Parts: sequence; structure tokens; C-alpha cells
Amino acid sequence: NGKHSDRLYVPVGKPVKVRLLSADVLHSFFVPAFRIKRDTVPGMENYVWFVAKEPGSYDIFCAEYCGIGHADMKTTVEAVPVSEFEEWLSGMETAGQTEQGRELISQFGCLGCHSLDGSKSVGPSFKGIGGRQVTVLENGAEKTLTSNAAYLRRSILEPGSQVVKGYPPVMPSYAERLSAEQLKAIIDYLSRIGKVQPEGAGPKKVSRVEQGQALARQLGCLGCHSVDGSRKVGPSFKGLYGSQRPLEGGTSAVADAAYIRRALQNPGADVAKGYPAMMPPYPQLKEEQVKAILEWLESLK
Repeated sequence: NGKHSDRLYVPVGKPVKVRLLSADVLHSFFVPAFRIKRDTVPGMENYVWFVAKEPGSYDIFCAEYCGIGHADMKTTVEAVPVSEFEEWLSGMETAGQTEQGRELISQFGCLGCHSLDGSKSVGPSFKGIGGRQVTVLENGAEKTLTSNAAYLRRSILEPGSQVVKGYPPVMPSYAERLSAEQLKAIIDYLSRIGKVQPEGAGPKKVSRVEQGQALARQLGCLGCHSVDGSRKVGPSFKGLYGSQRPLEGGTSAVADAAYIRRALQNPGADVAKGYPAMMPPYPQLKEEQVKAILEWLESLK
């Protein structure tokens, strides 16, 4: 019914229609408890009906290999009594619009390419973005624009239409990923952090640890590495930093900053014992991004 959530809430005993769309590659919506599996194909709309007969939490998986983040494509159907569903559906958001915007840019991995401190990254920094003058390339011609709400909206929904000069046209469109409310929250946040405010009056600062976590999600690291100690394709990130790691070939190494830097640049140099040598290198990472990842890993004790 238009409300966004990281879980699919449904009323018990009521037929539910799920519209399935993909903004990137082929996926497959799979809920084994209800014996439903349906592909989502880019450029095509699909759908599936089901009825949850009993209250409970039921797993949702992507049943089509879709890339390095495939293992993270999982959530749940939360089947609740009709009265509880109606209460959830009509519930008001408790976070303010600006705070919600800050959380959203972290959730969608924006901080992997845009800094908050003015430093250059893959894309322009968010610091001071609201209301500043930007030079863009539109159909091969240079134009100078004001970074107002209309410009920010266009940049999020149609990022290839006006590319900021000096940056690669690599940002994906979020037209199919954001609701109108989420889009407004992000624009409000970006507009607000562009204004000079008294010390302590600005939005909550995103720490380097939070930036590292956002980068790990954006780069697909959590598809192969868990954060709870469970075994996946690669070693768990929990307790990794500073630990003694046995390597293939009978040697071992301490997983300190130098070891992790080496793993990001040349993962085949020190392969953890018992794990396949399939991690790709990440030479595109900037120094500030590497530091953010290191601090995040160190925090996962």
C-alpha cells in the first residue's frame, strides 16, 4: 500500500498481491513457506499472490544469482493479525525528515562515493552541496547551475542527464528505489547540510565507522563475510581485526591494518586457510575509504 519497510508486513488470512520490479539485474522472489517463486526481470513488471494463514515470520530469499551481494538479499514476511497490520500501516514515522534523510543516504550506500567533509571521492562531496554553483556536462556542453532542490531531485532520479564536471558518470538511478517520502527526506537533508549552522546545531555527523560499514555494504563485502561470527564464503569480520590468521601454505599472519590493506589491494597474496581464493581486488578505493573500512573492522570485536 505504498509504505516502505525492510520487511514485508501482511495481514493474516487476507490475499496479498506483491508487485515485482527490478531496477538492475535478474532476481527471483522466493518464499518457501508459501511455495512461491517468481522472477523479477529488468524492464518488466511481474506479480505474485499469496495468503498467510498463520501469524509468524517467514523467510524471503533471492533465488537467482545476481552478483556479489546475492547472499545478502534476504528478509522476511511478517504475518500479523489484521488489527496489528492496520496499526502498523497507519503509524507515523518517529524520526524527523532530516534525520531520516541522513539514515537513508547511509542505507543506500551514498557515503561510499560522496564524502561529508569536503574531501574528493568518486562523486562530489555532500558538504555544502545545498545552494552551491556546480558546473555540469549536459549533452556534451558545459552549464553552470545552482544546486537547489530541483537539481538534487534530477541528480538522484536521472544522474546521467547532468554529470558534474570532473567526475565519472557512474551513479545509478534511484527512480525505482525511493518512495516520494524518502526522496524528499534526502533532498531536505542535503539542502540542510549545505547551510552554515552554529556549532552543535547541524545534523548528526556520520562517523568513520559508519562510513566503513556503508562502504562494506555498497561493495558487496557482506555477501561473502558475516559480522556475527558465522561462516560464509570468506572469513567472518567479527573479531577479524588483530587476530592471528592461518594462511594457505602453512604460514600465518596478524590481521592488522597492513594485512587488511594488502587483502583489499591484492587478495591473492595471503589466502585464509580453508577459504577459496576468489575475492576480487579493490584498487579503486581512496585512502579515506580504506581508513573507514579499517576502523569499522576494528570495531567488530
